[in-house]
Amino acid sequence: MLNTGTKAIYVIEMDSRWFCFTFGYARHLLVEEAIERNFGLLVALNLGAPDATKAIEKTNISPIALQSLEQAGRDVAMDGFEVNTDIDLLKGITAKGEKAEGEEQETYSGRDSVTINTPVTLSPCSTGRC
Repeated sequence: MLNTGTKAIYVIEMDSRWFCFTFGYARHLLVEEAIERNFGLLVALNLGAPDATKAIEKTNISPIALQSLEQAGRDVAMDGFEVNTDIDLLKGITAKGEKAEGEEQETYSGRDSVTINTPVTLSPCSTGRC
């Protein structure tokens, strides 16, 4: 059995900026300096509903740098997490999107990259060549 890594990059230019959407192991093909730090965090913060945060990752910048992940059992607002803005840096977030009538909510997770989980319905292949 042959095992190979699956990877793909979708590149698009928008407003004189280049965006690379990577799949699988393709993130390792990008030059490290080209990555916009905290891009995914900003996207997830902007797309997530204010009262539907599921988890946060933070780093405490005291003499002993403590990293922690806090998860909520239900959707909560950001103030439901224990974040001391004087010594904690927000590193990542997972939040659900706004509720839309008749649609399932998307979930956004962000740090440097962003992950968008959305429900998809696939229909069976009708051509027989799938």
